[in-house]
Amino acid sequence: MKNKKIIASVLAATLVVSSICVTSGIDAAKKVKLNAKKKAITVDQSFTLKVKNKAKKAKVKWKVSDKKVLAITAKKVKAKKATAKIKGLAEGTAKVTAKYKLGKKVKKLNCTVTVSAAVVTPSASVAPTKAPTKAPTKAPTKKPSPTATVKPTRTPKPTPKPTPKLTNPNKINLATAQLSGENGGTVSYTNGVITSTMAGLTGFIIPSGITGNANKYTHVEIVYELEGGDVNLYIADNRGQGTGENAAGWSPEIKLNQYGTGKEVKLTVGAAQYNPGGDGSIRAIKIFNFGSTTTIKIKSITYYMSE
Repeated sequence: MKNKKIIASVLAATLVVSSICVTSGIDAAKKVKLNAKKKAITVDQSFTLKVKNKAKKAKVKWKVSDKKVLAITAKKVKAKKATAKIKGLAEGTAKVTAKYKLGKKVKKLNCTVTVSAAVVTPSASVAPTKAPTKAPTKAPTKKPSPTATVKPTRTPKPTPKPTPKLTNPNKINLATAQLSGENGGTVSYTNGVITSTMAGLTGFIIPSGITGNANKYTHVEIVYELEGGDVNLYIADNRGQGTGENAAGWSPEIKLNQYGTGKEVKLTVGAAQYNPGGDGSIRAIKIFNFGSTTTIKIKSITYYMSE
């Protein structure tokens, strides 16, 4: 009889422990979530989504439901640092999905993003002057002639200013340049010109190809023609020659379309100005398209040292 009571007590304790473990597992699974379920942004505005309370061995796959409305400009898939930088491209509503996978278990985490037009802040209005309480005793003898309205001229956007003294030009042979597409982008060399027609969220990379004194080339001059699209230029030091949008060493974006579209543009950029966190050199350039389909023609690439 005594042994039966002991066995019954052990079985009861086992059931309690099992119930606690199952409950804890379910509660832990419920805690995996995004840092936002809904988000409202404007066109060209970005924000970062994070997966909270994730397991170290889990992996996350990011996806947007409408690539015309939203773009994933940077992402990390390992759960320890699972994040995605989301950018608004056009007005509308789209969903960002984080597919969270741990072993054989898969959970989809969603965030609905509404993109509206950028708000233009009106200039401060001047308060009207107070009307005189008394009418003038004498009317003017002659009506003054109206002054001519001067049409305001459009102020051009400033172009980057290179260091005044650039030396040792090293012009890249475009025919033998190592061309690599990125994120499905394609690029080719024909008749002295590098040409790429890119859909949204595609691009290509061109390493400098410089071997001797590569770390001393601090500026690059690019001559190009651009047709349409929201196209960005990135420069990289010796860490940024790998492909992939998360490759280290790339500078912040330099918008090519702000310097003119449909015409030949000569643009010179320096590592110190555009990539201050790097080692001061330029080892590669990347062209990436975030907007609608665009075509770019690169006519020459020349690297310089600076005194």
